[in-house]
Amino acid sequence: MPGLKEKFPRKLQRAWDLKVGSGPESEDNLEKFLEFAQLQADSLSPPDEFSPEASREEKGGEATRKELKNARKKGRDRVTSSAAALVTSVQRVCPFCEGDHDVTGCQRFLDAGYSARMSMSREKGVCYKCLKTGHRARECRTSRSCGVDGCRQPHHQLLHPPSTGKPSRPPGPDQAHQSLLAARSEPGGCLQTVRARAYGPDGNHVVVNCLFDTGAEVSFIRKDVAEVLGLTGSHERCRFTTLGGRMGPERKWRRVEFRLGAVGGSGQAETSTPVQALAIPQVCGKIQPLPTRPAGSIPAEPERGQRPGTPLLIDVLTGIDYYYEFVTGRIRRSSSGTVAVETRLGWLVCGKTDPRQSPKVQVLLTKGEGSDDDILRRFWDIESLGITTTEDTAADGTAAMKKFEEDLHLDGGRYSVSLPWVPGGPSLPSNYSHARRRLLVLERRLKAREEDRLQYASVMKQYFDEGWAEPAPKVSPPGRTWYLPHHAVYQGAGGERKCRVVFDGAAPYKGITLNRQLEVGPNLQIDLLRAILSFRRLRVGLQADIEKMYLQIRVRAEDRDACRFLWRDDEQKIRKYRLTRVCFGLTCSPFLAMGTVRSHAKQNYESKPRAAEEVLNHMYMDDLATSCDSVAEARTLVDQLSSLLASGGFRLHKWASNEPDALQDLPMERTTTGAGGRPWKTLGIYWERDEDYLTFVNPGRSHFEGGDTKRQLLSVASGIFDPIGCLAPFLVRAKILFQLLWERGLDWDEPLPADVERPWLAWKSELEDLPLVRLPRALVPIPLDHVKRIELHAFSDASERAYGAVVYLRVEPLSGPAWVRLTAAKTRVAPLKRLSLPRLELMGALVAARLIRYVQRALNLDIHSLSCWSDSEVSLAACQWKPFVRNRVEEIQQLVEPTRWRHCPGKSNPADVLSRGASLRRLSKDCCWWQGPRWLAEPSEAWPRKLGPSESKPPSPPDEGRSPQATMLVSVVTHSPDHGLDPSRYGDIEKLFRITALCFRFVHNCGSAAEDRRSGPLTATELEASEQVWVRIAQRQAFPKEIEALKRNGKVPARSDLDQLTPYLDAAGTLRVGGRLERSNLPFSAKHPALLPSDHEVTRGLVRRCHLRQLHAGVSQTLFALRQRYWIPRGRSRVRQVLRGCLQCRWATGRPPRPTYQKLGRPRHPPSLMWAWTSPGLCSLGGLEKPQFPDMCA
Repeated sequence: MPGLKEKFPRKLQRAWDLKVGSGPESEDNLEKFLEFAQLQADSLSPPDEFSPEASREEKGGEATRKELKNARKKGRDRVTSSAAALVTSVQRVCPFCEGDHDVTGCQRFLDAGYSARMSMSREKGVCYKCLKTGHRARECRTSRSCGVDGCRQPHHQLLHPPSTGKPSRPPGPDQAHQSLLAARSEPGGCLQTVRARAYGPDGNHVVVNCLFDTGAEVSFIRKDVAEVLGLTGSHERCRFTTLGGRMGPERKWRRVEFRLGAVGGSGQAETSTPVQALAIPQVCGKIQPLPTRPAGSIPAEPERGQRPGTPLLIDVLTGIDYYYEFVTGRIRRSSSGTVAVETRLGWLVCGKTDPRQSPKVQVLLTKGEGSDDDILRRFWDIESLGITTTEDTAADGTAAMKKFEEDLHLDGGRYSVSLPWVPGGPSLPSNYSHARRRLLVLERRLKAREEDRLQYASVMKQYFDEGWAEPAPKVSPPGRTWYLPHHAVYQGAGGERKCRVVFDGAAPYKGITLNRQLEVGPNLQIDLLRAILSFRRLRVGLQADIEKMYLQIRVRAEDRDACRFLWRDDEQKIRKYRLTRVCFGLTCSPFLAMGTVRSHAKQNYESKPRAAEEVLNHMYMDDLATSCDSVAEARTLVDQLSSLLASGGFRLHKWASNEPDALQDLPMERTTTGAGGRPWKTLGIYWERDEDYLTFVNPGRSHFEGGDTKRQLLSVASGIFDPIGCLAPFLVRAKILFQLLWERGLDWDEPLPADVERPWLAWKSELEDLPLVRLPRALVPIPLDHVKRIELHAFSDASERAYGAVVYLRVEPLSGPAWVRLTAAKTRVAPLKRLSLPRLELMGALVAARLIRYVQRALNLDIHSLSCWSDSEVSLAACQWKPFVRNRVEEIQQLVEPTRWRHCPGKSNPADVLSRGASLRRLSKDCCWWQGPRWLAEPSEAWPRKLGPSESKPPSPPDEGRSPQATMLVSVVTHSPDHGLDPSRYGDIEKLFRITALCFRFVHNCGSAAEDRRSGPLTATELEASEQVWVRIAQRQAFPKEIEALKRNGKVPARSDLDQLTPYLDAAGTLRVGGRLERSNLPFSAKHPALLPSDHEVTRGLVRRCHLRQLHAGVSQTLFALRQRYWIPRGRSRVRQVLRGCLQCRWATGRPPRPTYQKLGRPRHPPSLMWAWTSPGLCSLGGLEKPQFPDMCA
């Protein structure tokens, strides 16, 4: 020990000598010295704010060292930064101005330019990575890159050189939590900490340090403590932003449940409180403990086992979700400002402790964002409208709909509905305490934003004034009372910012939510594209929406107690209220609202058939968008719709039209005009009513801090709302890039590779051209009585990367040229599994067939004819003859008759840009895209007449029940450069190998001298070489992507079926299995067998040969012998399939045929003697002698 002591600084040696001199002799040992040195190191070097070691240096002082050590051996999370609640303990001394702030808060440093900042950093010896003193950049433990504009250099963001001027991303509304923990900058402050006992499910328990924070919406527990307690649970996706706006990647944390009790309590888990928390690697950094001698008479005492002045490692953070479960309400204050709060775990001491201490700051801040799954799902749902098969749910006939119609009542001009409870009725516990905690959190949030608080209070006042809510009765029915937490959703900006109160029906309490007690109900909503097409049909457009649609429907009195909520104005007492109307936030609200409106329309169908038809077929949510043929018809429809819905308690407002005369009968307050000269938003798209065009605006989310990632790509692409598909050639470029990133397995927050970043930046730069795109709204721009003929034309095309279709409406007037308008377009990226171009063309034809039928049903116009065009003669041949590529063609033929398919030249196919993509500027000027090919506006005699190769033999009529007499056979022969032999032609694989060996011998002899030529029988080396050649050919045909990936970067793609086998390429180019048998004594072919595709003729031949060599052995023996050289995925099933075809095994194992027995003969006794057999008896006269009949044979 003396030798070890000399290695430490003299200051530490003197401190140890003083400690030992004033203490007992037992303290002077190696263990105590190392403990003392660790405490000194902790006090002199506080944990770095972003250091992963901060969560590892303390091995759980309260949880036993042995248990935590065993838990870490089982597995440790390797997250490099704390994500739950980052605590920074920073000495506030600025190296540049000597102020009490850090470098990032120094105004002198921030005002300086890039060169001046670099000079200041060099003069003061500031680290370029973290802007701190005391170490160099090469010694800095911060491993983060800059991230500004995609910069991957390891310098700090404030030392980033001048960029191109991209604006940073403003905080968006998609963030789930703006601030989970509050910031405390009070000097000399003490946080609310207490020691408690945590109980696991099996009764095991450990003593932990708890931190109470009312700014946290969720609770946390250290992961290693959770492992010691044996806690398990489901994973939740969270994304955190720590202090300074640093955004971390999305992580999955486990939600666990345990119990917290007092340390000095009974020690029983039953007396503790259940808590649900997220298990994370580090709750927060070490914090200062409570003082041992607080000023004033506060019942606080030093924690047992805690050294004075030693920083605490927090094991559990209790947020606002459980804070009031522990606090009893007793508070004591001291004259110095220290506060003691009584809890079930003991007294918490917090507040000011000693103002003479050096200024330090304890900051706790987190921010979480939701997963991107919902964004991705919504994006693909919109893109698939019109081209995916939808099932008819027959909503009107469901049991939920019948029950709803039975309970629906019209009373005093307003409908009343019942909540659709799940079978068995509601069983709700009292969640008053949970709703009260949520209200307190809401009040703290609103207190920081006065404008939002006033707006929120105004909305709640409107609820009470309008009768949408009423005071709750004092008596609450058991099992049917539930308190709904509520929050605000703000829409718009500036003076147009509006507040909507949403009630949280999904808020859980004891594992129960109100939404789970309610049935969702059938989907009564029409899809969005159908609503938009009905809005585009005719030349007079109309738009309106129902004012506060949900709040116009009453909830029956017996169900209102399930919709209680808490509220108070200013500092008044919290009061109980209950909703009287259908509210936002319940899972059944859309069904109740749409079901009420549709039922009202059906009941009044006879009196106002046209208005009822519009409500049933053209209303989307609370928006009504339709079109009329004339102004007079529009005025009549406006009047009928207003009176129809008003009779049910619904008021239509915000009327808009491209013809002002259509709304002249309405008062001005019920109509609307575009605000600020901007286009009006209808069904999510922008409508310029003056010129009657649909247009687009820049989403404004194209630049982000930290560079571009896959997450940002999805965010920008999904921000462009285009259900019609007029921007499909532009969006398909982003889809292709996204698929490329997905195929490479790139993480959501990983920077884009260079070959993807360049086209992505070019794509983003074109977003400013979105306003150039203008689409005429009216598909039929003339009155219907001036129309001679209406036709639908679909064009399809495909490339190696994408395929798609576009539909045009052709309106032929009585005189003059025809009008051609783009109606809808859809694109799809090509599947990851590479397909041939003819198959992709066929998939494009299927999209065209689905889309044109969808448009025909949605428009509900008198369509005279349908035509589908393609520039692929192969796909046309497939669509015109039966059967061909049955899994695609049958659906195409059901949707569109084969005679409706036509061939068009590739140069005039407008769908060509769908599969290849186009820039916005080029797309806005492409007349072929917006109006179709030029010849489509001309008479049909000028259209292309070529119908493909089957023109000489037209298909059978559609009404003919028998199969066609003529059959077209299309054969595509592909010549592979690898070989000219077909393995399927040879029943014996050995014959194929011998022929191949002879071919190689011939090639060798042709280029060799006479003395070097080979002759005689084939050698074993030649046969083995030919066998390996065929193995490599089979591998190249079955695993082309894997082989290419191994040549490029040495590993197969993560989604490959071969990934688990860790394959590699040997020196000869053969794909072999990796594995861990490198040092075994097995032969090389057994340690690393060659990979064979499961479904290949060479594989089947090798299995047959091995089966014969094993003398017709069974499946297991054949597979064992085969694996000495080859590895076949799903090998057992492949071997079993091959052995079923072995005739000798079938003969040996087959059952003999069962013989057919002959029929029984006739009875030999006549019926008159049958009584002797059916009526037996006993003769008392003795035996009977058998008569002799000489003329009868025995």
